[in-house]
Amino acid sequence: MDKQRRRLIGGASGLIGMSAVSVAQAGIGQGSDLPPDPRMPFVSVNAFGARGDGVADDGDALRRALAWVGQVHSDSGGAAPRLYVPAGTYAYDRSPNFAVTALALDCAPGVTFHHRGTGPAFVLDGGAQDSGAYRIYILGMPTVRGNAHTDIGVDVRAVHHSVITANIRDCAVAVLRTRWAVATEFRIRASGLGINGHNPVPVDGLVLGARNHSEGTSDCLFHLPIIEQVSNIGIRLVEAGNCTFLSGTSEANGVGGVHVGAASNGNTFIGLDLEFNGQYGLRCEGQRNGFIGTYDDKASSFVGTSNWVRGSLFNALSNDGDGNAFEALSYAAAGGRFKDTGKNTRRFMMRDLSTGRVDPDYFGGAGDVLAKPVGGTVRDVEARRAIEALIARLTALGLSG
Repeated sequence: MDKQRRRLIGGASGLIGMSAVSVAQAGIGQGSDLPPDPRMPFVSVNAFGARGDGVADDGDALRRALAWVGQVHSDSGGAAPRLYVPAGTYAYDRSPNFAVTALALDCAPGVTFHHRGTGPAFVLDGGAQDSGAYRIYILGMPTVRGNAHTDIGVDVRAVHHSVITANIRDCAVAVLRTRWAVATEFRIRASGLGINGHNPVPVDGLVLGARNHSEGTSDCLFHLPIIEQVSNIGIRLVEAGNCTFLSGTSEANGVGGVHVGAASNGNTFIGLDLEFNGQYGLRCEGQRNGFIGTYDDKASSFVGTSNWVRGSLFNALSNDGDGNAFEALSYAAAGGRFKDTGKNTRRFMMRDLSTGRVDPDYFGGAGDVLAKPVGGTVRDVEARRAIEALIARLTALGLSG
């Protein structure tokens, strides 16, 4: 960057208040380290002093860049320029707060945010009060790396209508924690944890919770989550509603793959692989949660209400809830059994792999055969005629008693 451009950029104070148009005209961030995109100006974090060499503390430089994005959005009321992060390791002792409305953080391949202090590694905090932050895009699947004193990998509070991607490692408590997030897409990966031999393995993987009462994590999409080898539970829903988990894994965790708590309702899991967990693959205590194409080679249990399972493969499966439905699935993949002590259970097309047989369909209490019509009258004309024809044929063969 030549001296004239350095004088033009100045510092963060010189950038605050500049519109997206003036940034583009000035040429800020249009250096050789940026991808060409005529539709939207890019501004590199290097323009604010970030070095990305893994040695310098880039925390203040990143905070200056985020403050500038917030000011541009505040002045224009619209989208801010995209903040570009060239390849490199951006180290800091205290995480900047990336919860800036209208932030588009575009990370090149090979970007690592390295937390060297205590607390969370990557913070997106929309605040303890008010409505929070909106339309935040953390793109490019950057690596978020902690250290022996890091507790949370990515810590989200009051962030909505956003997209957050990250490959997370080296944190002691949780890979991702959400406390009130609405209509946000997460692409989170955490595998090969602890392979460096000294940094901590997290207790839990994804932990979805609330900021305050009735401010849970809701209507979010978790696209291809990969959570492997945490010491407790891979995906833990404390207070979450209407969230969708699309494919992915939660496997080889110390205790369980997925735990849906009693305050988590209406969530859907599609094509999730829950194999190799220590004690169980799935435990559901909530209401109206759905599971499609789940695979669990250990044990799964349902104690909640009106949950449903379809097209899945289990080993040991138990139900002690009310109104849970199990349809078109198989169990006993490794010699386990299905134990139903629940109420109003619906069982349809369940195959016992230990015998190869399809179980009788049930509806009602545990072991209750599907109820026959009350009153003994078949109202449908065609059905009645078919039954009459069958009786006549059996009588002709001498088989009717």
